[in-house]
Amino acid sequence: MHPDAESAAVLGGKYTDILLIFDFDPQDNRYHADKLKKLLAIFTDSTEMGRLYINYPMVESFFHFRSLEDQSFLDEMFTLEQIQSGGAYKAYVNRLTCIHHLYDVGQKELAHMIRLILMKIERICQEEHGFDGKDLTEKLQEVAAIQMLRLSERQAMFVLNTCVLFVYEYNPRMLEWLDKR
Repeated sequence: MHPDAESAAVLGGKYTDILLIFDFDPQDNRYHADKLKKLLAIFTDSTEMGRLYINYPMVESFFHFRSLEDQSFLDEMFTLEQIQSGGAYKAYVNRLTCIHHLYDVGQKELAHMIRLILMKIERICQEEHGFDGKDLTEKLQEVAAIQMLRLSERQAMFVLNTCVLFVYEYNPRMLEWLDKR
């Protein structure tokens, strides 16, 4: 039941895509790895029940790029200690980022970011072959399992923002188009 008619009307409308964007937040007392894995298995299609994207550790990972011109992002990690208070990680990212505002991200920058994120997914999954976007859902599920294992064993995980991959999933050839602009 919705609290008001306006909310009910908005939520009852037709949508072409439903995006669920979660912060990983392992420091939250409500965090539960098995539930997160189940959600990733359920929410796999934005045109049906919705597509779940997880940001490791949080949405600020969007800005966790020292440079878009090199591959330093591929090695970027965070520790559980850095995110315990919430503010320490955010302050750290604010100091190192080459992207200070969302409006600093144009088409070319977005293409660079997506390519680096796809490369990092490959690296996390320890693959040596080219990335094929057809199985991105399985790769993101594998990334989640690897990240959860790293967290339990090492108290550290790879920085990874997956919500921008919606652009790639919408049209994988868009990266070529963005590069030409």
